[in-house]
Amino acid sequence: MKQLRELVTQPVYSDEAHFSDQLLLPALAAGHDVTLVTAFVPSYLMRLVEDLASSPEIEPGKLTVIFCVPSKSKEQVTEARLLSRYISISASSFLEVKSFLDSSLSLAREGGLRFGALLSKEDHLLTPSCLGIIESCEPGSDELLGFTDTIAGDLNSPIPVQGSWADEENLIGAVLKVVSSALNREFPNLLRKSHQEVLGLIHEIREKGYPKHDFLQSPDRELGGEKTSKKPTKGVVKEVPVAEGGDDYEPALEEDFAIERILREVFLREAGFQGEELTAFLGEPSFGVTFTPDWDERQHTPALGMDLLAIVGRGYASCWCGESFDREQGCPETYF
Repeated sequence: MKQLRELVTQPVYSDEAHFSDQLLLPALAAGHDVTLVTAFVPSYLMRLVEDLASSPEIEPGKLTVIFCVPSKSKEQVTEARLLSRYISISASSFLEVKSFLDSSLSLAREGGLRFGALLSKEDHLLTPSCLGIIESCEPGSDELLGFTDTIAGDLNSPIPVQGSWADEENLIGAVLKVVSSALNREFPNLLRKSHQEVLGLIHEIREKGYPKHDFLQSPDRELGGEKTSKKPTKGVVKEVPVAEGGDDYEPALEEDFAIERILREVFLREAGFQGEELTAFLGEPSFGVTFTPDWDERQHTPALGMDLLAIVGRGYASCWCGESFDREQGCPETYF
């Protein structure tokens, strides 16, 4: 069995379909287990499931996927239709969704894929991103690899990876807490669906042909089933309108920097840090001082201000102390 650390060829990967070929598929082929907790269906997950299902060999590693499915509080739709919309919004056509669902069912029957789902209102979503853990299954090894894909869609949020063998484990520690919570914790505002329940929803989606209806009824798609535009992830990224003449476009460079600062601001707050970095972010003078976090003087995470909630959205997160909390309310340990 090839060691997990030997599979990592770079510290940051591009967030597109070939991330599956570069790391995820080789990890499963080597016998390691991959777990994804995701608020969207990335292209590399679709590619991975297709490749695993079509392979004549059964890969020794196991894939686990926990869907974090948002719902609109005032909209009454079935859970199967909700899951169908969740998957369809990341795909280019209903045929791609159909293929993904069929491959998922085939792979689940072989025992190579386990599902789970956390259904929630949009303001209680466990994570707005895709988080992953790869666990070594080599006898005697306790190696882990963590990675994050912050924004839905391709080529807009590079995927940093970090192994448990690194000198600092900030990223992998944060990812592991969310993944562990998604697998094991019970949340009052999140409805958990088991593997068999998710498979039941997928069977219903296939029987009733929901993806085709989702594409035909979406104002952002042509009748042929292709996406004409993609809505930005709520509160995270805003795209520049398409110029006349149909030229390709890219998110504004300034917005990319803004996203990075916003995410770092939220990370620092949830890590319990206060200092110059935060005041600079909020537009206050920096006085030329560089903020260096003091790991020995952290505070429990306070309630996230309305200025940041309006940007990153409400939801659950983990404080540095390990306690999960609603971002709007802050870590409960703050009050003790």
